[in-house]
Amino acid sequence: MLIARIRKGEEGKVRNSYPWIFKDEIISLEGSADVVCEVNIFSSNYEFLGKGFFNPSSTRAIMVLTNQDEELGEMFFGRLLQKALLKRERLFNRPYYRLVHGEGDRLPGLVVDRYGEILAVQFRNSIMQKKREMILGLLRNLVNPKGIYERSDFEMGVEDRIERHTGLLFGEVPDSVEIEEDGIKYLVDVKNSQKTGFF
Repeated sequence: MLIARIRKGEEGKVRNSYPWIFKDEIISLEGSADVVCEVNIFSSNYEFLGKGFFNPSSTRAIMVLTNQDEELGEMFFGRLLQKALLKRERLFNRPYYRLVHGEGDRLPGLVVDRYGEILAVQFRNSIMQKKREMILGLLRNLVNPKGIYERSDFEMGVEDRIERHTGLLFGEVPDSVEIEEDGIKYLVDVKNSQKTGFF
């Protein structure tokens, strides 16, 4: 596995769950670093700091996902998605909310809005895009939606090397979805409205 050592003085932000390490903060890479891959993160004196994913084409070179030495597989992502769901279920009486809010849920680059039985998703970087099929499977198991629609049609940085994409990913998604907030009913156009829908 790729090993990255970062500059002295940058350790604090990793310990405090800041999700990004920039290219100029890396002092050495040990291992193959030609494609997006998992990376172990160490301080300049080889103290273990965490794990994440390395993107050789981005100035935000490392996406930090955990401070623990753990596998970044299906169980890891499933646990984070479950935690995000439980948090929303404590806050909202109805299933209309942003289920995953990127960095706020320790999933940088992933946005998931829930409109009852319909999900709208964005994959905002190449790392999350590579995990797309796994994430979709986890979301289906977690909330059992009738449909999932992708809205990755925002302006993207050239360095991420991902294309815009919008379209049906699973099931069926109607032209409009009725939701209710504060006693007021709204019709949300998941397919064509701004970003992932409710604005």
